[in-house]
Amino acid sequence: MTDIINRRYVLYPLCFVAGALGSLPFFSEPLFPFTFVSLILIFIIAISRMNSGKGVFLIFFLYFLGFHIPLYSFLSRLYPYERFGFNGSEAVIVLIASCAIIPIYHSLLRSAVMIPLRFIGKNRFAFLSVAALWTLSEWITSIGTLAFPWGTTAVSLTGFLPFVNTASLFGGYFIAFITALICVLAATAIVFGDKSKIFAAACATLFMLNTVSGAVLSILPDSSETVNAALIQGNVLSNEKWVDENRDAIFDKYVSLAEEAAENGAKLIILPESAIPISYKNGGSLYRAFSDIAKRYDTTVIAGVSCYENGVQYNSVIGVLPDGKTTDRYDKRHLVPFGEFIPYADIIGSVFPFVKEFNESSSDYGAGDTASVMDTPVGRYGAVVCFDSIFTAFTRESVTDGAQAIVVVTNDSWFEDSVGIYTHLRHAKLRAIECGRYILRAANTGISAFIEPNGNVSSSTGPLTEAVLYGAISLSGSTTLYTLTGDLFVPVSFGIIVSQIIINLYFFIRRKQKDGKNNPSRERDL
Repeated sequence: MTDIINRRYVLYPLCFVAGALGSLPFFSEPLFPFTFVSLILIFIIAISRMNSGKGVFLIFFLYFLGFHIPLYSFLSRLYPYERFGFNGSEAVIVLIASCAIIPIYHSLLRSAVMIPLRFIGKNRFAFLSVAALWTLSEWITSIGTLAFPWGTTAVSLTGFLPFVNTASLFGGYFIAFITALICVLAATAIVFGDKSKIFAAACATLFMLNTVSGAVLSILPDSSETVNAALIQGNVLSNEKWVDENRDAIFDKYVSLAEEAAENGAKLIILPESAIPISYKNGGSLYRAFSDIAKRYDTTVIAGVSCYENGVQYNSVIGVLPDGKTTDRYDKRHLVPFGEFIPYADIIGSVFPFVKEFNESSSDYGAGDTASVMDTPVGRYGAVVCFDSIFTAFTRESVTDGAQAIVVVTNDSWFEDSVGIYTHLRHAKLRAIECGRYILRAANTGISAFIEPNGNVSSSTGPLTEAVLYGAISLSGSTTLYTLTGDLFVPVSFGIIVSQIIINLYFFIRRKQKDGKNNPSRERDL
């Protein structure tokens, strides 16, 4: 089998195809088995190429390229970028950058992380190192100015909730590690056949153990009080929201929908990210509208708003209480590159000046620097804004600060009804599992959803529809192990790699010393 795979005309296309198979679960949750198929296939190839650093890099680069190109295809929905005022040639440049350069960048980054496989070699513990490197290749996309941890293994498996519910123990990176470990054991068993029955047995055991553990975790009871809530989805597209003549109509629409929700008994009403294109300030028109509803119906209104403070604009969340008081404000912490700020502005701006038009505002947004728990008469809520929800730390910090449920306000209207909005929703499902909290997700054009602590979506809206979604949520005061440990499997993975390299180096030195004793060099005649 490996002889056929190692032929170049088979090897390189197969790597790309394996990556493309790995992207399929992002398009449809029931296709989650392709995550396992994809990883087993690329690990079969990697096992036969471990002794070549160049070979390892190239096969994983082609694999990740096949994975990322379809995964990021939803970015093309921004074209022709009319909202930003680009001309035709500028729009084409941005289209190429988003649909080609970003996949290439992430493919280079992740395949570079896999290079140490060359120094690990084929030994009895190599499968642990493969799983560790795979985990680190995901983690590296979550750090830095251009962080974008979008296509994670755990997200690809949200169609298999019993399996991913162990994220409540050690988080999404644990799911990446255990999935890679299962697949590399399966790949080893396939490559070596009858000689590797122990690997096949270990693969099956780990798979069943993780699945059963997750299934048990997903049904553990958590008795607590419930709150009747409503999510407002106004279905206002981004290219419509910031048109001046639409402002009053949008304002009236959201206020009307919020009042409808209050009349129907909702004690907590959530409006999406910067739902109404009016700057929020205490005593201003937005505050007066929200406080009027809150007072008359004895309800709490939490809304995504735009705020200005000391000349800086913030993408924020604020709560207005029945007594007219407001909660602490949460400011979005992880801003969207080229959407809310221009990274490396001096360099990029000098080469492509028109890229500055990508920002929603005329200048960069300000970033928040802390979690903010909103104390209300109906519970304590942590909040994250849109892009924040794909980063594991933010919801975890809210829970450690005492949040009993999590509010996610978002605007996915840029991508209409594409794979992007479904993937974004699935990140919220993982945040619910990791932290053991209900998530209330309000989106401008969808998908709005009530997500249970085990990741199950109890109710949701369709995309590109106007709706008020009602649901009863449970408030939780329990703590998941992940909330305590954080992303433990990132340092664990580092430890495995460093230990493996040190062990290999030790045995290499010992072997050299032994060879030197057995074959003493001859003295040369002078």
